[in-house]
Amino acid sequence: MKKLLLLNLATLFINLSYSQSKTQVGFIIQLNGDTIHGEIENRSNIKNAEQCKFYSKNGSFTYNANEIKEYNISNQKYYISKSVKLPTETQKETYFLEFLVKGTANLYYLKRMHDEYFFIEKDSTFTILNNNESIVNEDDGSTYAKESKQYIGAMIYAFQDAPQLRNKIKNSEFYYKPLIKIVKEYNTSVCGIDDNCIEYKKDVEDKVYLEVLAGYNSQKLTLNSSSQSINSNNLTFGANFAFTPLKSHYVWNFISGIEFSNFNSSQNITDYTAIPNDFVSVEASFFRINIPIKVRYTLPLNRFRSFISAGINNSFIASNKSTMIIQRTQYTKYNKDTKLSTYQLFYSLEAGLKIPNQKNNYWITRLNYDIKNSNSFPAKSILDDSSENRIMFTLGYAFIL
Repeated sequence: MKKLLLLNLATLFINLSYSQSKTQVGFIIQLNGDTIHGEIENRSNIKNAEQCKFYSKNGSFTYNANEIKEYNISNQKYYISKSVKLPTETQKETYFLEFLVKGTANLYYLKRMHDEYFFIEKDSTFTILNNNESIVNEDDGSTYAKESKQYIGAMIYAFQDAPQLRNKIKNSEFYYKPLIKIVKEYNTSVCGIDDNCIEYKKDVEDKVYLEVLAGYNSQKLTLNSSSQSINSNNLTFGANFAFTPLKSHYVWNFISGIEFSNFNSSQNITDYTAIPNDFVSVEASFFRINIPIKVRYTLPLNRFRSFISAGINNSFIASNKSTMIIQRTQYTKYNKDTKLSTYQLFYSLEAGLKIPNQKNNYWITRLNYDIKNSNSFPAKSILDDSSENRIMFTLGYAFIL
């Protein structure tokens, strides 16, 4: 039943999220040079290279790469129309290339199916960079994939007037960040450190956000041999770190941190079947430290960015002062300490909104649902032999470290 509830909640969150438009503010530049502002769908690198889906007050339009000059999505992705000849094609085709660095030497990126290409534009020369793999067959019958490393020789030739970059190029990887760094260094070296030679550079710096949170926590603990629950409503507070593990997929975040809450409640349990004919009175009091490990997906909306998260909450019990009174009559009763397990594991789902501000930070609100995996560890006490779920609503503010 619990697993079904979690599955239904996950399906609901996903359906709600995907029902919203994946558009962001942006602009296009038409062939005549006019700039039109509106909203643009931010899709995969492959689809963004093929078409621009644009929305304005005049309606919705789908532009191919030969119909507009360029488009910009929230200053996060900048595309320009270029005709290029790829190794897999017999003639030039026009694509939207992602503009990574604009300066004395320009750097572009294109994703086509399983292949990736970078391009250097310098002195009216267009140089293609690739790292295609080839299959090598050994005499013993084994095979392996070998990278061409073509991009290294092509960059050394293109930047031969900056020999100090030669070793950096040889040791570079075929990826956004190292190639952007080399092209930026080249532009600075041929122009001078104090000159403004770089008009645009794609932001690929790793960002870590600190989310400071506070809110309301409603917890429900139910003994496995009873239908009655022990409820506790308390404040919660903490801080989480939001990492972007894959820069090319900035909508995904890895979340971890620390959160604190109390559990304070008392309840008379009249149907505790594990001890027939006995009356049980529970006084549950402990402090909880949560360390979440979650993956978050954020939809790239215009202003309010909704997100869903899934993962686990590692819960540690401290300052446990829980007790139970077990009695059969008013004269026969005894007290019993209930030492909860120090560690408990919860499955966690959450949904929320991020509201960015002008400083590139954001306000955050979230609704979290956790359920304890009671079968993972053996129960150490009566109170430990229970199921538990909690709903947490928090507000907070996040800023870049």
